[in-house]
Amino acid sequence: MSQIRPSQIFAIDLGTSKFCVARLADCGAADGGFSIDSLAIPAKGTKRGMVVDFSAALECLSALIEEAESRWNCDLSHGVVGIAGSHLRSHVAKGSIEIGPQQVVGAATLQRLEAQMYDAFGRSSSASQRELLDAIAVSYQIDQRDAVDDPIGFSGTMLSTDFLMIDADKAYLRDVVRLVNAAGVKVTRLVSEPLASAYVCAGEDFRELGCCVVDIGGGTSDGLVFANGKPALAFSVPMAGFAMTSDLAVALNLPVREAERIKTIYGLSSSGLESLSAEDIHGIQKIIPGDVVAKILEARCRELTVSIAKHLIPFKGRLGGGVLLTGGGSQLSGVAELMGSSMRIPVKAVQPRWQKAFSLNVPRQDRLAPKFATALGLLVLGALPDAASRNRAPASDLYLAAAVSPGLVSRLRAWLREMS
Repeated sequence: MSQIRPSQIFAIDLGTSKFCVARLADCGAADGGFSIDSLAIPAKGTKRGMVVDFSAALECLSALIEEAESRWNCDLSHGVVGIAGSHLRSHVAKGSIEIGPQQVVGAATLQRLEAQMYDAFGRSSSASQRELLDAIAVSYQIDQRDAVDDPIGFSGTMLSTDFLMIDADKAYLRDVVRLVNAAGVKVTRLVSEPLASAYVCAGEDFRELGCCVVDIGGGTSDGLVFANGKPALAFSVPMAGFAMTSDLAVALNLPVREAERIKTIYGLSSSGLESLSAEDIHGIQKIIPGDVVAKILEARCRELTVSIAKHLIPFKGRLGGGVLLTGGGSQLSGVAELMGSSMRIPVKAVQPRWQKAFSLNVPRQDRLAPKFATALGLLVLGALPDAASRNRAPASDLYLAAAVSPGLVSRLRAWLREMS
């Protein structure tokens, strides 16, 4: 195997339906672009975004890592890992700190305040069972003045900040790190997957108007709400594409693989499509009408819509950008239209916004598909520790900093500004 170049970043998404590994590589300063590779295989040992069979998940992940190393001719020894599942929680917390003797806010002031928030969480009653993944500054206030987006350079005596805190089950995080380490990969960072998906799917205009990015995966639908341009809520709904497939399989007596095929072809929009033939679980060939499929899927989609809408109640009238759907489940025909009519706000399926990132070596379109939104977001947050959060992982952040070239980081930052 070749040595890891300081211009490569790796991310691992342990989803319910698939395990995915992604790589971001620097094409060189002269080229000025990036190259991305992604590889996915069907997941084993997970349910609703959480590992439930350690040995099966390890066998699956090890096979994926081995295939990625062989295909990319690299040593995948470190990576950013996404955390999903219904155990994720978020809340807004306020912190304040004296600015210091110079009475001018600097980067060190923000670092001290963030460290204070992590320390405060570590002393809370939740710390025995919960781990803080992300502490995202939402707004800053200096003394009694109006809130500002960036306080650096302002004078004052006291800095107060609202943080969106995203935490997860501590024991589960320990198991995830142990799983990834057992597959030969060092965990350099843990990132909440709702944040990762949202970071590459919602542009500045949508964030400023207020929007909700929902990643519909296999077992869970993970969401992140932006209000006034800032993250305001992260949530996870234990319902997604697998539930829809299961409904079809049970109602029509179909094997799961056949139910998935029928779902993908028909979706909620069966007009103009011929009836499909399928073999049921008893080996009997039958005709599957599109309108029957649509009715079955519609019931589950409406249930999912209601679950998502409950999380959006506090933001009524503040989501001018509507709901942006990503993930593999967002490609179900007609799902965006159904959700939009039910919630009475704009809903549309979107792709990760990576097209602008590449000046050459543009990856195939399937690598930019919505099902890879989480992995792509993990790459961004892994490369830019200060982009949306400075989360702390059980592994040293110094390893990550040493693995990423300054030139790559600077070009990524420039691209993010252009992309927004």
